[in-house]
Amino acid sequence: MHDGLELPRTAFSRRPGKSAPDTRDWRRHIRDRADADLLHRTAARLRDDPDRVPGAGLNSADAAAIAALLDVLVTALPHLDPAVRWQAVTSCRVVLGDPLR
Repeated sequence: MHDGLELPRTAFSRRPGKSAPDTRDWRRHIRDRADADLLHRTAARLRDDPDRVPGAGLNSADAAAIAALLDVLVTALPHLDPAVRWQAVTSCRVVLGDPLR
C-alpha cells in the first residue's frame, strides 16, 4: 500500500545548495515511517477485532470508521499539526498496548 511517505530525490531540491538529505531529513523520514506503521497497525486491529481493543466499547461500525480515519491521517502524517499528530500516535499506542514514550 502506498502511504505517500517515500523520500523522493526532489524533496530536497527546494533548499538552495542542498542536493542530498541530511541527518535531520532522515530522522524526520524515519519518524514518519514509524508513526505511519503504528497508525496502520492500529487500523488493522480495529478492522480485524474491535472487541480486543480494551475499554474502547466500540461497535464494528465505529471501529471501521476510526480505522478509515487513521488511513486518511497516514497519508497526511508529515503535514499534520503537531498536536493532532501527537494525539493520534498516543491514542494508537494505547489501543495497541504499546508503552507510551
